[in-house]
Amino acid sequence: ALLSVLVGVPSSAHGQACDYFNPQLLVDVDWLEKNIDHAELRIIDFGRRPQDYREGHIPCAAFIARGSLAAVVEGVPNQLISVEELAEALELAGGATAAPS
Repeated sequence: ALLSVLVGVPSSAHGQACDYFNPQLLVDVDWLEKNIDHAELRIIDFGRRPQDYREGHIPCAAFIARGSLAAVVEGVPNQLISVEELAEALELAGGATAAPS
């Protein structure tokens, strides 16, 4: 099974407290450092420009452009793409639903 993980951000951003819908899905950098070599861990770097990714990213992280995860749905821009499209994007980036053999 694929170990899914989201790397957490500081508990406050720009001086404001942040509440997370699923805080149990977040990990900190200490956890990531201890588990970075886990065979089933996939790290996806998204939301930054490709040139930022090329200049530096977490080792072995795959890149997905933020814009590739958004679509216009019923005239509303910046909506998350469908589950099927998201699964395809993750698979293409190396976050396949099953660990490679």
